[in-house]
Amino acid sequence: MSKADCIVQKAPGYIGMPYYLGEEGRYVAGVAQTAAIDIDCSGLAWSLWLDCDVLLNGKHPARLTADGYFRLATPIFAPSIPGKDCCWFPKSGPKTHIAIYIGDGKTIEAGNHGPGGSYPGHGYVGTCTVAQMNARGCVWGRITGLDFEDSETEEDMAIDKVSPATVQPYLDRLVRAGIIDSPTKHPIDDAASVGLLLVALGRMLDKVESAGK
Repeated sequence: MSKADCIVQKAPGYIGMPYYLGEEGRYVAGVAQTAAIDIDCSGLAWSLWLDCDVLLNGKHPARLTADGYFRLATPIFAPSIPGKDCCWFPKSGPKTHIAIYIGDGKTIEAGNHGPGGSYPGHGYVGTCTVAQMNARGCVWGRITGLDFEDSETEEDMAIDKVSPATVQPYLDRLVRAGIIDSPTKHPIDDAASVGLLLVALGRMLDKVESAGK
């Protein structure tokens, strides 16, 4: 999963969270203002970036205001990449509000919604359509230097790239060569495929070393 996709997936989990200026949800930047789990607009963006391990020039982004993030952005005409594109208000002058585009013609923001994410309202996280944002007079942009490349864990590399279907022909050859016993008496899942290959490689090395003595 890409980091941008991660943001789209996790964003709905914030809907309905109360708004409070200067807060960051379950994260804390600087001095905690309240004991409640609440959040503001730039805190929502920052929290989602932390949730999905998005980096800014190789480091986790600093906790800035909406205007601070706008100063890092490159203007775009309209949103096209969910999880990556943002919009700000007002159209001119220092920006006091930020929202994130999450696809399907929607954005997520903190502060302009009521309980349950109803719009318009006040005091909660909720979604708006791109058309509603444009009608409110937003400007669109993409923050320069944010890393949204795919994140791949060691488990992803081991499982996705070495599946049973890929491994089975090699296992059959190793069985015929007498390097390993037939594994067909046990189910071959993803993890077993990797394990059998490692065992086979180890035994092949043993044979090579023995032949060289």
